[in-house]
Amino acid sequence: DQAEAMSISDRIAVMKKGKIVQVGTPQELYLHPNSLFVAHFIGESNFLEGSVAHSNNGELKLELRGGVKVDAIGGGVGKGDRAVLAIRPEIFAVEVGTHKGKNALRGKVEKVTFEGTFIRYVIRLENKDAVVVIKPSLAETWMNIGTEVTLNFEIEKAHVFAYPAAGLMEETTVS
Repeated sequence: DQAEAMSISDRIAVMKKGKIVQVGTPQELYLHPNSLFVAHFIGESNFLEGSVAHSNNGELKLELRGGVKVDAIGGGVGKGDRAVLAIRPEIFAVEVGTHKGKNALRGKVEKVTFEGTFIRYVIRLENKDAVVVIKPSLAETWMNIGTEVTLNFEIEKAHVFAYPAAGLMEETTVS
């Protein structure tokens, strides 16, 4: 049970196929995963595929599918490399309507699920990728299916990883 492990542990070791892939405090694993596997296994992440259009000392310009460009911070990738941007569902700031701006991802609400404390939205982006956004159920006005929205994220809270040679599905699979 991940929630229990996160709440009672001082340190956690994440293993894949019998090998330790990261050891750290629950906060370190959640906020600073060292791989796509850890970002997927600990908590939940949205993965957006693209390539590095520009790289300068860890400051990146990523071009996602459909030509969507976003700024990011990351190492281990350079100009022209395929990359994966990992963003936790609760990181997104959501504005109703279509807006321009830095790291603006526009889309429409496709699904709304009430989960008690939280509302889970599936947003279909203009580039046809889908992302999950989680918001507190009592803190905000709920959005409806079909609502046009603009998502933004702080680059310090997103993670960039090199696209895995074995593929994204294989990299994030537990077995």
